[in-house]
Amino acid sequence: MNLAMINNEQSTNADLAAAQFVQLMNRLNGKKSAIVTEIAETLMTQLQQGRIAVPLNFFQKDSVWLNQALQQKVIAYANDFAPIVYDQGYFYLYRYWDYQRRLIVALNQRMQTPAPFIDALTAPSLATSQALKDQLWHDLQYYFPNTNTEHAKHAEMDWQKFAAASALLKRFLIISGGPGTGKTTTVTKIIILFAKAFQSFYQKKPRIILAAPTGKAAMRMQESIRHAGLPEVLDYLNQDAATLHRVLGYIPHKINFQHHQKNPLAADIVIVDEASMIDLALFTKFIEAVPKTASLILLGDKDQLSSVETGSVFSDLCAKANNPYSSEYINQTFNLQNLTVSRQITNIHQHIVLLQKSYRFQINSGIGQLAKAVKQGDVAHVQQLLKQQSPNSQNNNFDDIEWYPLTILNTHFSDWIMHAWADYFTQLKQPFEKIDKAHLFRAFSSFR
Repeated sequence: MNLAMINNEQSTNADLAAAQFVQLMNRLNGKKSAIVTEIAETLMTQLQQGRIAVPLNFFQKDSVWLNQALQQKVIAYANDFAPIVYDQGYFYLYRYWDYQRRLIVALNQRMQTPAPFIDALTAPSLATSQALKDQLWHDLQYYFPNTNTEHAKHAEMDWQKFAAASALLKRFLIISGGPGTGKTTTVTKIIILFAKAFQSFYQKKPRIILAAPTGKAAMRMQESIRHAGLPEVLDYLNQDAATLHRVLGYIPHKINFQHHQKNPLAADIVIVDEASMIDLALFTKFIEAVPKTASLILLGDKDQLSSVETGSVFSDLCAKANNPYSSEYINQTFNLQNLTVSRQITNIHQHIVLLQKSYRFQINSGIGQLAKAVKQGDVAHVQQLLKQQSPNSQNNNFDDIEWYPLTILNTHFSDWIMHAWADYFTQLKQPFEKIDKAHLFRAFSSFR
């Protein structure tokens, strides 16, 4: 990005906004500065690519240059207010630095808050504690039967069951997994387990909020849970899944919402699907709006669907996650033992469970090999796999993937789409008030 772009007819709106921002920084600075221009231009370029900060070593400058930068009116250390701030080796726009600071505070508070059943299970009343513990343990075995958890190897562990047990023992949990790893099945069972325990202890049903970043994701979440093969979950769902904006209470022409830290949501457990799509600003506002007394579970795939706006919080949180649990800790979690350990866990990685086994395809299948190559960024292997599966190839090794060049698709593509989505297009032709929205969604989702 360069200031000359502001007069370039081919520049995008983002480029124009960036150029205007650089001009504004120099104007607020009181004089034009090469340092301010360089830092502001670089920040805007990185923001357009989804990054909220720029490391000092990116500029390849020395400490003298840094001191000169911090002497500018529009640049300051994070403790001082300025449009651009410097903190622990990174330059930020103040807005994104503040969102990150608030998010860290909110996450730390939530990780240090014991789950709703911890106090109940360790209460002086042994009869009450033992009864609730027996119920939780029995229900956990019922919904996750026949799993050898005591002596299973780490790679063969039933991580779905571990995620469910962890959700009962922690206020905050991230469950990440690729397609077909059972996120929906796991969270459906978590809802049932949590609701049954909550109702037994508090003599009332929990207030459950299901949310997702987009309307389509929210509807898919709701449909998936309702059709997960566990009809008893319907006894506890007292409201439909909704977008994050709707849950928070969108206010037209405002950047804030009706629900926030001082006016939190009315909920006992909040579950968010497709959390990898949430940007930093919305992520921060949403977590602050979830009451500290509620459990929060985030679902997503750390390798998929990054946020559209700036800040890929979910993938950043999960970047180094690898299920760092000892055998002793895993067994204690499965058996709901030594629960006081959950009070001291403030390491974010111990609030993340990775679901690793795909029930949709085998790792050695064509789709499994292709997915692995894509995740690893192995372009050569991806091309090799696809070329082997082309119609004219004599080396087809897999029967679950096929590769059709665009020259083939272009001939029949429109007819193919019209046929596959015929029911969907028929619904769209109906007057709006007569459209069956649930049927419309099913018709659209029937072809992917």
